[in-house]
Amino acid sequence: MGFPQNWLTKFVKSYAARSKPPNSPYLALDSVSPWTPIPTPTEIFTAMGLTPDPWQAKFLRASSNRQMVLACRRAGKSTGGAVKTLHHCLTTPNATAMVFSPTKRQSQEFARQVRAADRAIGVPLRRVAENQTEVEWSNGSRLLSMPDRQVGVVGFTPTLIVIDEAMGDFRLEVVAIGFFGKSR
Repeated sequence: MGFPQNWLTKFVKSYAARSKPPNSPYLALDSVSPWTPIPTPTEIFTAMGLTPDPWQAKFLRASSNRQMVLACRRAGKSTGGAVKTLHHCLTTPNATAMVFSPTKRQSQEFARQVRAADRAIGVPLRRVAENQTEVEWSNGSRLLSMPDRQVGVVGFTPTLIVIDEAMGDFRLEVVAIGFFGKSR
């Protein structure tokens, strides 16, 4: 007489939960494997079929809590921000990443880029809810992407704030993305 087949899986997950150090580079227990490594932001960017420019590689590697990118239009600022936002959500249980864009359409586009990055790495953490402007993962983390308006923004405690197109002078074709990290 043996143990049920799923007994070992439950035991390993229970042990992993007790032995996993905080801020470890591994996914939550409901991933494919409890020890599935999280790709770095640069690896996620590359998995999307993109090659980062030197400034993008520096941005993706940077660990500063506050970052700002000032670059020309269509340079890949939002894509880099989406990759870093995804990485934050996958590696920080119960994170709330709030993204503000000038319009609803741009907010939806940012969320789409986050989902595309997630697919590119094989959706290592199950999504439990998603729509055009929100994604929630099974580790409790969520992305809220919304237009830059005060209405509907109260009541959140974000661990990450991304301001897509933080300032823009369309005559100069220069747009910035502000990336303000972990507020904990």
